[in-house]
Amino acid sequence: MKRATITIAVILLSLGHPAGAFDFVTADGNGMGQTVILSNSSASTLLLAPSGGLIDRQWKVDLGAIRTFDLKELDRAFMSAAYRRGSVTCAGGFISFGDDDLYAERTGRLSVAYQYDSVSVGVNCSYMQVGFGGHYPDLNAFSVGLGASYRTKKVFAAFVAEDINSPGLYDHSESILPRYTLYTELIGPGSYSITGRISAQKREKPQLGAGQKIDISSIAAVFWGLSTEPFIYGAGLELIYKRSFITYATSYHPTLGFSHTLSLSFAFGREDSEQP
Repeated sequence: MKRATITIAVILLSLGHPAGAFDFVTADGNGMGQTVILSNSSASTLLLAPSGGLIDRQWKVDLGAIRTFDLKELDRAFMSAAYRRGSVTCAGGFISFGDDDLYAERTGRLSVAYQYDSVSVGVNCSYMQVGFGGHYPDLNAFSVGLGASYRTKKVFAAFVAEDINSPGLYDHSESILPRYTLYTELIGPGSYSITGRISAQKREKPQLGAGQKIDISSIAAVFWGLSTEPFIYGAGLELIYKRSFITYATSYHPTLGFSHTLSLSFAFGREDSEQP
């Protein structure tokens, strides 16, 4: 128990954010500097930003697992799903971290977005439960976020404000301060996208991220990226079979080592070619 507690404390400090932050993940985020693809968003991306990345009557589902710094104690599992009907996109997701007999975090998020022409606006709500294996009472927190995005044929941008209600896990605890993030994507003249991210939070240094995703064939894509605060770089591979995707992403922290993400994604419903 002591070893695991120390491990968790060291990791949280090294990542530069307080315990209890409402962090959500994407299949390729570890390999792309935590940037996102806005042009053809995954279900997990739609939990982060209201990008308008689905077509009408389309479902997307993500299932995955993350091993952080090659430590079993820091394993996380995640799942998310998104659906669009008309101008409205709804998404939901869940992340599980830790050991129910020791320390565990369970976080869920729901988001709703409305798209009008090239602009999308949305709101999300998150709920976190922190447990200590029954040794102490569970802690709970509720968070609210807002976002907006703009799309053109080649340029995409989304701005997200998270934790705007400054939630806390218990009375008189230190609040989780609001965090503001700008995501961008530029589609190049070839089969690739260049992505960027700027994230700011009071009392923290700004975090920067950059990435690139390259379609090397109709059935495969590669990607890479880096981020600051702390400095982490990564890469990955995406394999495509019909409307299913297998994604592997890895990142490297100069002190703590490698992290790995493996995920399966699926798309259902209408395809782009069926769009009127």
